[in-house]
Amino acid sequence: MTKELDDSVNEDSGEQHDDNEWPTIVLNAANKGREKLSKYYSKTDALRGYLFNCATILDPTQKLSVYEGETWDPADKYTYQDQFLNYCD
Repeated sequence: MTKELDDSVNEDSGEQHDDNEWPTIVLNAANKGREKLSKYYSKTDALRGYLFNCATILDPTQKLSVYEGETWDPADKYTYQDQFLNYCD
């Protein structure tokens, strides 16, 4: 299956790649994706941040639970809750 996928990708791109090149290609693509996401995510501060926060809290699949993950400080949930309530006031 992997050989078929590799052949298909090589045919579609018109390029030939060694098996050793794939990790480098994938890493470069992932880094470019991270750069693009960072560019736009950094624009979610100030007023845009409030709007992003409000949209996140209003999303029935996320609400405030999105701020409960391992990467969030426990106080963040209450900070964003207060921000939401003040913005909607």
